Amino acid sequence: MNAKLIVSQVILVLIVVIVFLVYKEYSHPKENELASLSAKIEEYDTLGKAYLEKKLPNVVHMSHALNQGFFKEINKTELKAPILLIRFAEVHCSSCMVRDINLLKDYIPKESWSNILMIASYENEDYFKLFARIHDLEDKNIKRVDSHFLEVDKQLTDAPYYMILDENLKIQEFFISSKYSDERTEDFFKNLFSNYKI
Repeated sequence: MNAKLIVSQVILVLIVVIVFLVYKEYSHPKENELASLSAKIEEYDTLGKAYLEKKLPNVVHMSHALNQGFFKEINKTELKAPILLIRFAEVHCSSCMVRDINLLKDYIPKESWSNILMIASYENEDYFKLFARIHDLEDKNIKRVDSHFLEVDKQLTDAPYYMILDENLKIQEFFISSKYSDERTEDFFKNLFSNYKI
């Protein structure tokens, strides 16, 4: 009886040790992974700084048919500066887009949604409409544009990004969301309303 109890306890201790080792190995990023994530976020920040003070029309590729009437449509809407321009595409990290839409709904007051313009690239108009319907965006300012609508689209393919525009459509802030740091993205949304009164 005592031998069975000792064997059971030894097996239990071994299981606990194995679970701990597996948890330690897989639950925290390794140093080289952390360095890689930091480098990616640094790359996003550097790219964002390169667009500050540029005017939106100057960073738009107007070669595609879908893009031709874009600025006429902006002028027809009731957008007032500062404007939050949100850029996303079906090729972007889908979990990032869902997280960001939910954060927007948490942090941006309902009355401020009239100052938000979303531009999205979807190859198929039906998929675009389905995305808007699923995420309750149908009554928001959301436009479908071509894949390389902005200059930056050729450099980025995996994350949504955000621009704060003044009344002259000059970029005041450029932020690239990241699946690597939820806290960084959440901080951006927290500061959005207080800093810019979006």
